Amino acid sequence: MVPIATPAALLEWTQSKFCAGMAVAREMEHIENAGGKYLYGTMRVEDIWMDETREDLLLTLIYAEREGRLAAYGGVYYNEIMENGMTIVMAEEYPLAALETPRFRGARERFARDCGEPETGLFAELAARGIRLFVHYGKERDHIILARRAEIQAR
Repeated sequence: MVPIATPAALLEWTQSKFCAGMAVAREMEHIENAGGKYLYGTMRVEDIWMDETREDLLLTLIYAEREGRLAAYGGVYYNEIMENGMTIVMAEEYPLAALETPRFRGARERFARDCGEPETGLFAELAARGIRLFVHYGKERDHIILARRAEIQAR
């Protein structure tokens, strides 16, 4: 025999599902509207180096054509920065979930083009492993790096 739910029980179940859905929607809206954590800005990429395993990325950056910095990215999963001489207007760090928002649709499409359409849950699994989204705003277009960490230091 199938139990019959009372109107009160149905209302409670509906409200719990609605509230859970609203919490997820609020979190995604917050990620989409919030700025990222500022890393650095107005730097020119002088040199790019990746280790043999393609897990560590080192960018030699020049500020005001005289002051050098090193940007080290560890645990790299995906990298779009490939050309010396490009100017990074600003670099920011976001939670990986931001890649699924409309704001970063272009970056997600480039990721899908380069790596294939991600399976459902891939970004959640990568986020659980500590992967973050690093966005580098350029003069012509933005470039992303998916990595565990980023460190900026004087050269």
